Parts: sequence; structure tokens; C-alpha cells
Amino acid sequence: MSNNKDKIKSSKPQRQYHYVPQSYLANFTDSGKKDGLLWVLDKKELKQWRDIPRKVGYQKDFYRIEIPGIKPNLMEEILKSYENQAAPVVKKIIDTETLPTDNDLIILITMVALMAFRTPHFREIYEKPLKRMGKIISKMMLSNENQWKEIQEGMKKNGYAVGKEIDYEKMKNFVESNNYEIEVNKDFSREFHIQILLKIVEEILPSLMFRKWSLGVTKNKSYEFVCSDSPVSLIWSKPVPGYGAPGFEMENTKVIVPLAKNIVLLGRFEGESHRLFALEKQVACINRLSIIFAQRFIYSSRKNINWLNKDEDIGNTDDLLDELKKGNL
Repeated sequence: MSNNKDKIKSSKPQRQYHYVPQSYLANFTDSGKKDGLLWVLDKKELKQWRDIPRKVGYQKDFYRIEIPGIKPNLMEEILKSYENQAAPVVKKIIDTETLPTDNDLIILITMVALMAFRTPHFREIYEKPLKRMGKIISKMMLSNENQWKEIQEGMKKNGYAVGKEIDYEKMKNFVESNNYEIEVNKDFSREFHIQILLKIVEEILPSLMFRKWSLGVTKNKSYEFVCSDSPVSLIWSKPVPGYGAPGFEMENTKVIVPLAKNIVLLGRFEGESHRLFALEKQVACINRLSIIFAQRFIYSSRKNINWLNKDEDIGNTDDLLDELKKGNL
């Protein structure tokens, strides 16, 4: 009887796609395993609750492919194969508190690259220029009335319904008001993200491998690292005049990836690789970055989160929720 239930269960199409790997989230649970519990803090709803990795860090149909002749779960299967390679490498880092070498280092840094670009946040980033371009095209379409009429006729010929109430002046005023938002087709956005994800990782991997990677390890169990729904932080290691946001291939930048509640991975082009002991304030500082880079969800093994506030004092979860409520983070 149980076999029949398993078959029915396995025959259901997959709809939950993790953009934060369950094997990664397991490192922030109370037991360090996938079936362990972690705390989830929602920056938007200002709530905190306990859950298991399987039930967080996912979106419905996030990697699902809707193209005839291609397996709907193909991208998920590819990502899962990378995760299965990376999990034992990270486990060994946690056990030995030592960076891997050779092929294991390549596997680790590939995992970092994938986690940086497989998130909903990255999908939103490349949607922004498409939305801006849509507004520019809208203004161009309404540059003169004759052109607008030609566009309307073309739409009618192609089977689109064009309402009579939409006249040129009203439409032009609406577009020039800029009081509207353009939505990118979700199917297009998803398929485009899936197509470019592995290409971006392939292009960025050499520069990531060229960085000098270090480990920060906590020895005091009273404070721990947290992670988020955007697990990879990229910051300037020192101010660079004339530049805005840092890039992964740019000098004077630092890549920060909490690997587990007691270990963080740090990558810079400058200096040498080290194994460092992370003190309480350093952990709080890195947790602050994870909180800032989080799009919505912060994951921790404990309810209380140590983080560095704007006064450079160590705060707790209540302080954090207060600051989020004020819109300061």
C-alpha cells in the first residue's frame, strides 16, 4: 500500500523550486541537517518563525521550463547535481575548518557563483532595464499622432483589441505622466533567466577562482552567522571614487558567503588566503551585511540574531525588528 502512495506522490509535477539549496540551509539548522529546524525572519511582514529547509527558500515554478521537447525540471536537475557535489565539500570544510584545494575548491566556488545568480533578486535586476526600455519605447510610439494611428492599425490587423476610448492625447498624457509600471512577462523572464544562468556562472567563475579565499571561524558558540535568501554579499573592501555598485570582476571588492552558522567564506583579489578567528563584533558585522543583502528572508539557527547596528553596537532580534519597522534597513 505504501508503494502505491509513493508512486502517486512521485507522479505529481514538481512546483516548488529552491533558489537557496536545502543542503546549504541545513548548515544553519539546530542539528546541521536537512530535517533540522531553523529560524526564519521576514523583513517585509516583520515576523519570525521556525521551519525546515524544505519549506523555505523556494518559489513556485521558479525554474520550471515550459518549452516543448524539454523536461520541465531540467534546470532543477542540473542545479541539484551541482548541489550534490558541493554538499560534501562544505561538510568537510565545517568538520575540518579548512579550505579545500584542487577540484573541491572549484566545486565550492562554482556553488558560490550559482548561489549569487540563481536568486529572485538577480531576476529582478535584469528585469529593471527591460522595464525602463518599455517606457522609452512607449514615448517613442507616441511621438506623433500619425505614428500612433499606424500602430493602432497594425495592432488591429494582428488581432489585438483596440478600444475607441483610447485617443492619442489621453494616451500621450498618461505615458508622459510616468505614473505607471511596466510588468515583464513572467514566462519570458523565467525562461531568459534559465537560459543565461549557467552562461553567467561560466563567465564569472575564472575571476572568482582568481580571488584569495579565506575562512572566518567562530570559536565561541554564543554567537553565530546567519544567511539569507540572497546568500552572497559583494561589497567594496575600500572606497573607490567614481564607481557605484561593485562587480565580481573588480578589484578592491570582497565576496562574503556564510557557509554555516560557525564559518564564513571571504574572497578578495588582494592579500593572501588565511584562516581567521571571527570575534563577536566581526560576526555581528557580517550578519549586518547578510541582513542588508537579504531581499526578504533571513535564516538563523537561533531566534536571537547578533548584528551590528548603525551605532556599531551589537543588537539583538528585537532591535533588528524595530529598525526594520522604521525602514532603516
